[in-house]
Amino acid sequence: MVDSIDDLDAASVVATLEQAFSVQQRLFELYRELVDAEVGDAREGALDGLQTERDFWARELGLAVLRHVAAGGELVLETFEDDPPEESDDAEPAAEVPGVPEALPTEPECAPPLAAGPAASDEALAALAANGLGPQWTDAVTRDAEPLRRILEGLHRPRRVQHDEDLTAELTRLHEAVDDLDRWRSLHRPVQRALLGLVGARARYVQHEAPAALRGPVRRDLDNVFRALTAFSGKHEPGWVAGLGRDNPPEHGSWFADAVHWWDRLAADAPEPEGDRQAAWARLERLLEEEPERKALWEHLVAAHEAGIAWSDPRLVDLVTPYGELLKGTRTFKTLRAQVRRAAETEAREQAEADRSHPLPPDWPFLRFTEGKVACVLGGDQRADAAQRLQDSFRFSEVTWERGDVRRVQGLAKRIRSGSVDLLLILRRFVSHHLLDHVIPACRESDVPFAVVDTGYGVVQVRLAIERYLDGLRP
Repeated sequence: MVDSIDDLDAASVVATLEQAFSVQQRLFELYRELVDAEVGDAREGALDGLQTERDFWARELGLAVLRHVAAGGELVLETFEDDPPEESDDAEPAAEVPGVPEALPTEPECAPPLAAGPAASDEALAALAANGLGPQWTDAVTRDAEPLRRILEGLHRPRRVQHDEDLTAELTRLHEAVDDLDRWRSLHRPVQRALLGLVGARARYVQHEAPAALRGPVRRDLDNVFRALTAFSGKHEPGWVAGLGRDNPPEHGSWFADAVHWWDRLAADAPEPEGDRQAAWARLERLLEEEPERKALWEHLVAAHEAGIAWSDPRLVDLVTPYGELLKGTRTFKTLRAQVRRAAETEAREQAEADRSHPLPPDWPFLRFTEGKVACVLGGDQRADAAQRLQDSFRFSEVTWERGDVRRVQGLAKRIRSGSVDLLLILRRFVSHHLLDHVIPACRESDVPFAVVDTGYGVVQVRLAIERYLDGLRP
């Protein structure tokens, strides 16, 4: 049995690496099988499942390596200098697939850079200045740099929408932008115009260029965005932008390229003062090293947001996830709570897919710790579907679930000491380390095994945690 949640070794890295290579090999084999297959072959349906599985194990491998290094382990990368075997003159050339080029071109994430042209004439420079690119623009962004930086921090750089999660994130950013239009009023007109161009182009991109399967249900959301932008433009008259006209074409070949153009203009003139943000991160992380009071956490989060940390920042979402209960009671953190909830839902979908692909083997040697036992999951909000999957997969007689707040954890420690819990599963991501001081001593005093699940709460993650933490208890 592992005595400490930080007592990790290279075995988990090796095991995870083997799983990742196994899935990748199966994916390569399926690709080879489909080379000569007809369009619509039934085997194509397995691609999505294998790709999801590959992505899952890739993330797990990264986490395992980081945990190993953080625990004092070493990671050595070696290269082999042996020359590759020479190809025989008699070797058969690789078969060509009709209609498929040797290397498939990839779509650029941003618009390709334009080739340098001849020097601009005085007349052309004057026209650019009249359109907001001359000294007026420079003076404006110099004075507006700080509020502009905070606005851009919330918007993030334009990203392509490919999945439901991407669409939800982009709509959230667009709605946050138009809900915050009051902050635009103090900006100079050239900066206002560029922001209208950026948000308008991103909304048009979702409307016209995102995958067709995702565009249908978002019309009302986008109508609200366009109405707010048009009203602001009519009131403050910052200047014309293509994205606000329903029938206007994009100016740079696509709406995504338009969005990147406006972003680059704004970001280049709004440098980010890293000192303010880094100081805010440091203060927040120091607070969370102790058991924070609700009021203190609220004050630190508001200060972090004012320093330019967006509510949707993934680092912030991960940091506050164990303190979800403390975020309730105010509308100030409505967006942050939604981001925490959305991250958990995305993770749950990925875990369910992985669980279906990796059923528990019937001869699993750790069933003696689970079959017919009462398990308690500590951390996060209870999910009935996940609890039922755990109960069915591990043959628990019962699965209870406790949220990570002090009162409930203290009650759980009493139940552990009374013998009401046979196995404790701790969801590391959803539990602050202070709460572990209540339950881990109770487990050791009562000889109740525990396992710390590093990410999520799916069957695969729970199985890996049990195998790692309870390995020393096997006969």
